[in-house]
Amino acid sequence: MPRTRNSIGKSRSTAKTAFALICLYLSISGGTADAASPYRLDWRTDGAIVAATLATGAAATAVSGNGHLSPTEVRELSRSSVNWLDRSATYRYSTTSDKASSALVGVCSLAPLLLSVTPKMRHDWQVVGVMYLETWFLANWAPDISKGTIDRVRPYLYNPEAPLDEKVEDSSARRS
Repeated sequence: MPRTRNSIGKSRSTAKTAFALICLYLSISGGTADAASPYRLDWRTDGAIVAATLATGAAATAVSGNGHLSPTEVRELSRSSVNWLDRSATYRYSTTSDKASSALVGVCSLAPLLLSVTPKMRHDWQVVGVMYLETWFLANWAPDISKGTIDRVRPYLYNPEAPLDEKVEDSSARRS
């Protein structure tokens, strides 16, 4: 019996799901060998990473500036000045989505703590903790440099449905 396009798509989807589950199992199980930890702190390497991270944080703070817009500046914003690719984002305003997005960022930031449930990770908590902090700070500060150097108003500020007081009080109004 020949395979139809629909059955091929389903078998590929099933294969992808099975592959993902196998990868997840292998990453969680960590194998059965009691090998030494692959993680090590090297003060030359980690010292350089910490120094680069602190420099990134200092640069992000230095370029952050004042992100507030005055009520007059908010009223003068025009959707027609937004490039065609980003213009559709100016029509979307949702406090629910904003709260959900913030909650998701918090959950994702804390998700690596789930690694502490394994005895191996609890044993390496100092090394893994340093690696986590290095990564977290770099991942949060590096984008702030571009957000601080590129003067771009957040799309929701162009939306008349968003309350004016919220637009004026937003300290990150210029950080899109």
